[in-house]
Amino acid sequence: MSGSIVVDSSELRELKEEVSKLNGQLNHFIQRSNQEHTDSLLEGLRDRYSEVFFQKEVADAKTSLSREMVRDCPMNSRCSLAFIEFLVNSAECIKTGSVADSVVNSFRDNLEKIKENLPYEHCSQCTSEVTRLFEKQIDLMRSLGIYVGDGVYTLPISEVSAGVMVESVLEPITNKHRFMIMQAVATQAQSFSELSKTTGLRGGNLLFHLRKLQDSDMILQRNERGDYVITDKGYQILKMVVECYSRLIL
Repeated sequence: MSGSIVVDSSELRELKEEVSKLNGQLNHFIQRSNQEHTDSLLEGLRDRYSEVFFQKEVADAKTSLSREMVRDCPMNSRCSLAFIEFLVNSAECIKTGSVADSVVNSFRDNLEKIKENLPYEHCSQCTSEVTRLFEKQIDLMRSLGIYVGDGVYTLPISEVSAGVMVESVLEPITNKHRFMIMQAVATQAQSFSELSKTTGLRGGNLLFHLRKLQDSDMILQRNERGDYVITDKGYQILKMVVECYSRLIL
């Protein structure tokens, strides 16, 4: 036909490959730009609030140990002092700019030595709580970009707190709208209006889900009226869920 453009199969294949390559480069650029913004945001948070984070972790540790440790144990006072000293020392890492994997492993080794020297069967109740509080500090360090880690430390299943697991990991993302928010901010920062279009939610309904994700450290907001970005914790959990889905469902 006159005026028509003829493209052979090899040219079409090359064109598709070029488009695919450009798309990959664009996605990489978007992710890198978002990561640079997130890194800048986290650096500002560390500089301004590291002491606040430290004090909060210490206060939480004291409160939780007082509530969860075996009260009628003859070693309660002695162990409480030792555990608090351990958690205060580990929390000091929050005030540093970077934490090496060797430092974290050293704390874990010290905690294992403490466990080995405890005499009673019910000691596991107290040491499980100390382990949970320590790993909570590590999660905070990861979220702040202070600690990356060369490997992954896995708690024994019996030592995982069901309440903490549901509240801080499972419940925040087991909602369609919150999962959609996580997907949206995984590649680039999103404004409130953009997330409203993505989820179909408005006003207080959207704000409710955003605060749920913020309270569980899944996402951060630049400032009072700024865009929303994913945290390292949020990205790792989202990645884990997608990988599990790919293995079990697809």
